[in-house]
Amino acid sequence: MPKPLALLVLIVLVGAAAVWLFLPHDAQDTATELSAPAPAAPATADSASTPPTLAESGAEPSPAFTATPDSTADQPVRDDVVPPPLHLTASDATVLAAVTQLSPDIVQWLLPDDQIRKWVATINLLAEGKFPVKDRPLEVALSPFQVRTQGEILLLERNNYRRASALVKALTEMPPSRVARHYEAWRPLLEQAQEELGNGKQFDERLHTAIARVLAVQPLTGEIELKAGVLKYTYADDQLEKASALEKALWRLGPSNTLRIQNFLRHLQPLL
Repeated sequence: MPKPLALLVLIVLVGAAAVWLFLPHDAQDTATELSAPAPAAPATADSASTPPTLAESGAEPSPAFTATPDSTADQPVRDDVVPPPLHLTASDATVLAAVTQLSPDIVQWLLPDDQIRKWVATINLLAEGKFPVKDRPLEVALSPFQVRTQGEILLLERNNYRRASALVKALTEMPPSRVARHYEAWRPLLEQAQEELGNGKQFDERLHTAIARVLAVQPLTGEIELKAGVLKYTYADDQLEKASALEKALWRLGPSNTLRIQNFLRHLQPLL
């Protein structure tokens, strides 16, 4: 029997997984650059106030799944494990059931089509230090990106780090043992989607590489100076700007959320 691995660890990796997870759909952000409103406004007393959390922001959630019945594999499972379908085609309704079992709060952010294929493709990107800019399995509507000024210097507003806290909280509160049991049951289907990519890799190997990359990211602390372009902000520090898309995606979450994701992965590792 394969070692129990973690299916929705993939979500926590946005990235997702976030990541992909943690960028707004309608902003000019990309996976490697910080979007800038134009023009940048000076800091005010109001800008220092705490913005609403994702749940309080009133943002519209991503379109929900339309559940349709599909066949599931005839295999013994634990009562708290949703059995996988036999085929990738029409598997989305069963994915919805599995995610609902693990974390009902996450369902509002799922995008409806080809969930398994999107997760597998995302993990392959994360294993290379990249971050998806399209075909994400999750979509989160975030509040606008904020900056503040200090003289002529542009600084990242730390309240930005709260924009995806609700998602990170929902992801990291999933019981690791239950996540592992779901992965054990669903792994053959994930490997099937991996084979479709045609890169000769095993999904297990890609997952472990992606986890290692996330754990290797050093949280970004202190004041972060930015440069304003025509449409986007970039890091003023050239070394930060040269970082991988995965590192930047985690930095956008802030040091506390980054550490929370990494701690969840470290608790999960003994189950792998």
